[in-house]
Amino acid sequence: MNNHPVIDSVQELLSLGDTGQALQVLLSYLEKEGNRPDLLRTLRVVESGYHATRQQEIKGILDFSQAKREYAQANDALLAVLDDLIRGRSQSSGNLRNRRLNWILGGGIFMLLCLLAGWWYSQRLKVSPNPEDPFANLECPKFRPEGIKVLVLEFQKLGGNDSKPEFGIQTRIRDLTDQKMDTDVRILPATAFGGETPGTREATNLGKHCQANLVIWGQYDQGKDSIEVDIRYAFTDPVWPPGTALQTFKNVTELKTDQMKISDLDEAVLRLCTALALHENRMDLAEKWLNRIKAPNVRERGWKEILEKR
Repeated sequence: MNNHPVIDSVQELLSLGDTGQALQVLLSYLEKEGNRPDLLRTLRVVESGYHATRQQEIKGILDFSQAKREYAQANDALLAVLDDLIRGRSQSSGNLRNRRLNWILGGGIFMLLCLLAGWWYSQRLKVSPNPEDPFANLECPKFRPEGIKVLVLEFQKLGGNDSKPEFGIQTRIRDLTDQKMDTDVRILPATAFGGETPGTREATNLGKHCQANLVIWGQYDQGKDSIEVDIRYAFTDPVWPPGTALQTFKNVTELKTDQMKISDLDEAVLRLCTALALHENRMDLAEKWLNRIKAPNVRERGWKEILEKR
């Protein structure tokens, strides 16, 4: 059977590194012939192990070198089956070859089980508390893969009734940036980070941990007829700002982190979104939102003058 076209095809596919296709060709042949159920069963086990390895590699559970060893085991098993077919042995006289196949398959399955056990253990280590990592057990909001990720921490109440200004900020940012900038604004409940108002460094690290571009946090005091909100924010980029914003504004780096005490959430959101627009080099939006601020400070008036001269 040395010159059989199926044998030639399988050997060529193996030489090209296409183990999956080689398996399919040989399986189809054995199923059609139906005279070697022993080899067909063996090849089914090889196929199952091969596909399991492929899935583990695609998911990142196995690295390339580990997967390569598993594929080599599958190739050895395929070559052993080919050897049996070439020699034309019957099932009763193929015990030696089948023992070799069993050793190959057994070793491959054992190695795969060891790798899976190692992956499971590494995953356990990832979720185990690390006393040196304050965010080890933090469950971050699920951001969309695309867009600007804005993380709003639940605000700490200093006095009065519950007001939840973080929800107002979330809604207003979404409304203001809708159809203008692709933003994904998510709220992190106080229970996730301890409830105390974080400092700038802690808040920035928390934002980085959750892969946010901008983190907003603060405190509020709800009076009988009014609310005073201390809003703070920080961009998590290590270098900021990029591009044309840096070339246009000498003091724009002051916007990387800032804070404001304000009773009008709409004004606060306009300032936050202006910073976001400058961060994204959207000068048109920055100018538009600056012009809507009712009481711009000295710095903001200077920016408006610069933008008007462009």
